[in-house]
Amino acid sequence: MLTKPIHGVVLLALLGICVLLPEPGETVHSTMVMMPERMVAGGHQVARVALWRECQAASGWDAAPQRPPEQGGEVGSAAGAVEYDGGCDAAPLDGTGGELADPKLDNWSVIVSEDFEGDFPGEWEVFSSLWGSGYYWGQRDCRPHSGSYSGWAVGDGAAFCPPARCGACYPESTQAWMIYGPFDLSDAREAELRFSRWNHTEGYWDYLFWGASLNGEVFYGQRADGDSGGWRDEVFDLREVPVWGDVTGESQVWVGFLFAVYGSGTCPEGAYVDDIVLREVRGVNLYIPLILRAGG
Repeated sequence: MLTKPIHGVVLLALLGICVLLPEPGETVHSTMVMMPERMVAGGHQVARVALWRECQAASGWDAAPQRPPEQGGEVGSAAGAVEYDGGCDAAPLDGTGGELADPKLDNWSVIVSEDFEGDFPGEWEVFSSLWGSGYYWGQRDCRPHSGSYSGWAVGDGAAFCPPARCGACYPESTQAWMIYGPFDLSDAREAELRFSRWNHTEGYWDYLFWGASLNGEVFYGQRADGDSGGWRDEVFDLREVPVWGDVTGESQVWVGFLFAVYGSGTCPEGAYVDDIVLREVRGVNLYIPLILRAGG
């Protein structure tokens, strides 16, 4: 099929279809994703020939988990390390953002927090989807927002997928999930998910998603693609979830992050998250009527 880019438009000559290309920079908008069948969960995997070959192709990456010593991290290297393969400009490794405001405010109660400085995944479920690349969220020291570690969307992987070196391009066909839940918001009148994110992806096709679910399968939320230009702070209000609406008052709620790769090109690094805080305010809103007494 012949294609020709003209001022942000691709002309599909044989079909006569015009498709708008995304502009440089970053886009953030609401979306929905469905959690596919898991391939990797809690370190267990279903090895498939196609995935094995794909991971073997990436085996030139430095096999350096870069985890805290107490987690048994070992540093190693492989010959012929894969360099940037085009598609995106190299992302600089310098610079970190500031910290989010202290979540321990007055009447807020923290449900779970994750700064990636301790044991991970802990209470989080991390896995690659059945037809994903085999890579999933891992605790790495490549690009922390604060402290020494953050969560890298392709920072860990199945036994047949060696960990990527810092700065490597993310692999194609990645579907990396990180999910927490279910948790109870039946007594909550406010709830929010706060975190910091960094993303550098191919525009439109590859993205970082964050959202909430009422069944653990269908998540509604927001996605960001392209270059965030550094760390960005996010506050996802669980009273205003796309489609689901206000999920406070629900007895079972899940929140999740997804890094999805559908394009044919990849970029250095992809996506990181750090300083995650899920919190709530319990109780009900009380409305006290104003009674005016007539006369003196």
